[in-house]
Amino acid sequence: MKYEVVFLDADGTVWDFKRSEEKAFVSTMKDYGVVEDLEGVYQRYSRINELLWERLEQGLIQKVELRRKRFVDLFAEFHFDLPVNEFSQKYLAAIAQGKDLIEGAEEICRYLSEKYRVVIVTNGMKETQHSRMAGSVLEPFIEKMIISDEISIAKPEPGIFEYAMNAIGYKDKERVIMIGDSLSADIAGGVNFGIDTCWVNRSGNRGNGQIVPRYEICDIRELKNLL
Repeated sequence: MKYEVVFLDADGTVWDFKRSEEKAFVSTMKDYGVVEDLEGVYQRYSRINELLWERLEQGLIQKVELRRKRFVDLFAEFHFDLPVNEFSQKYLAAIAQGKDLIEGAEEICRYLSEKYRVVIVTNGMKETQHSRMAGSVLEPFIEKMIISDEISIAKPEPGIFEYAMNAIGYKDKERVIMIGDSLSADIAGGVNFGIDTCWVNRSGNRGNGQIVPRYEICDIRELKNLL
């Protein structure tokens, strides 16, 4: 199959979001005087956040609610008397400064840009995505960035891919592939829209048998052999 357009996920696919997230979380906690068991607190936050993002993908909550609720729940569990909205804003600002990349991301984005039109399609928050991309080593390789936060449509809804196609003036689904690390968002979304998909499964997770990507790789650099 000769592709012409690559839809590429951001967080966890090219950006090492977990690394940036943990650094931002720890630094923000320290700013508010919380210094004990930060690793344990972060792990709990990570799980709460993950479950809320799953609810977001299912259309059960809105992103504005997610931003606040993850800290409301965390602070209640650990009895932290911290200002939720202010903490959330400072945390997002710290994440926005994180430009940590998945190993091989710059190399593969350069490679893809020489052969395909590369479009970022992400469920991330607009402040974070724009700030990280601006002036980054990846920016020259990306034609356009579609952010769910800006268009109020999130993966796995097929509408975000329709929006991306229209945004670049492209119509041939058979020549488009979605590449991402999330089976439930990136791969399910691509399947729902009717385009080929490639699951970047770095952790070696088992598929669920219901969402089936056309391709599966464990390292983003394997795309050189695939595309």
